[in-house]
Amino acid sequence: MDFEFENDQAREVLEPLLPVGKGNSGRANARVVGRFDGPSKEGYGHLNSLPFRFVIMAVEKAEAILPDVPWPWYVKK
Repeated sequence: MDFEFENDQAREVLEPLLPVGKGNSGRANARVVGRFDGPSKEGYGHLNSLPFRFVIMAVEKAEAILPDVPWPWYVKK
C-alpha cells in the first residue's frame, strides 16, 4: 500500500519523523485521519505497482520512536 499527504499540515508533522532516502528510515507512533483508496487497476505508488493507497488528511498525534526501541516482533514475551 502506498501513502500520501492530502495537505501541508499532515506533511509538516510527519515528514520530519519519517525520513526516507538512502540509508534513512524512521518510525513514528501516530494517530491520523485518512482515506483508503483502491483497489485500482491503474495502481498507486512507485511505477503504479500498488493496488491501494492511504491518503493522510490530518494528524491528531505523532511522536518519533527512537532507533534503539526494538520492533514489536523482536520483543521476547
